[in-house]
Amino acid sequence: PIEINQANAISVKFANMGVDILTNMTLNWTCNGVAQPAVNWSGNLSLGNTDVVKLGDVTQTHAGYVNIEVWISNINNSNDMNNNDDTLSMSEIVCNGPLAGGYYTVGTSPSATYETVKEVFDVLNTCGINDNVTFAFENGIYNEQIFLDNVIQGTSDSAIITITSVSGNASDVQFIGNENAVLLNNTGYIQFKNVTIGLEDTTKVKIAVKLSG
Repeated sequence: PIEINQANAISVKFANMGVDILTNMTLNWTCNGVAQPAVNWSGNLSLGNTDVVKLGDVTQTHAGYVNIEVWISNINNSNDMNNNDDTLSMSEIVCNGPLAGGYYTVGTSPSATYETVKEVFDVLNTCGINDNVTFAFENGIYNEQIFLDNVIQGTSDSAIITITSVSGNASDVQFIGNENAVLLNNTGYIQFKNVTIGLEDTTKVKIAVKLSG
């Protein structure tokens, strides 16, 4: 498992699935969409045999997704004739205990802690909280449903989840859904401030915010 604020070694295991002996190739990889230094491998790998190569180290500074993608190129100094089996990907939510209380920005700017509604609530469901947390969304329209069907671990009268906008203007952040923009079932200790909640199709009778349980 990947630990927060530590150098985590990332390695990949691969196999030769071709009839020719594998003697060299390049392993390319990204972490959270950022290209990492490629690794050149050389050896003597026959059909069905495997090897393990360390790609490098990854340091995750906060709870959230770690997305690793690895693909190979320049196989035996030539192009791969079968691209269907040359890429691996891994996605894992990392948290060392409950999410610390504080203010977290959500959006696409370089300074944002999280990028999507889904990531925010995946982190909450996986990690829980231990104090009041605020998720401030950058300006934009978020076409993702906010869905909770359980009480987030650690929430209480003194540990509340707040969903708000960075600007403080409700019109700047819009959560737009299809059947429901917000669906809360058997949960609590969550509040919305300075955001707009709406539906894609306002000509039909639907419920923007649905509470049950």
